[in-house]
Amino acid sequence: MKKILFLALSLMFMISCGGSKQKASENEMAEARELIKAEIEAADEMLRGEQIDFMTVCDSAEFVNDEIHYYYTIDEDYATIDVLKANADDIKENQKKTLESMPSTKELISLLETVGGSLTFDYKGNYSGETVSITVYDF
Repeated sequence: MKKILFLALSLMFMISCGGSKQKASENEMAEARELIKAEIEAADEMLRGEQIDFMTVCDSAEFVNDEIHYYYTIDEDYATIDVLKANADDIKENQKKTLESMPSTKELISLLETVGGSLTFDYKGNYSGETVSITVYDF
């Protein structure tokens, strides 16, 4: 009986508090933004122009207005932007799994959550110039 009462009270408390984390202070958010900015600047320097896989080249990475964007060009001899659009949900889930499996990116995701930001992969076709944006995280 005590366990049921405790569970009910805990559930009521979570509901009344919105079940969410306490909002970060302005100082915590500012520190998180600086860390994200430094990480993305380093990623941009390291990845710019790099062949990521057989069909993807990283053009750049940036952090603006609490949004991280990675920009890629896709070789449309292998996949069109329409194929990426049709598989956006699968791409999003695969990207999440990959990012969450690496300690360094897990920390970046945590910092991004602190600032209430987003992480988007922007793809552009090398022939068509068409684009698709896949937002993996949006806090």
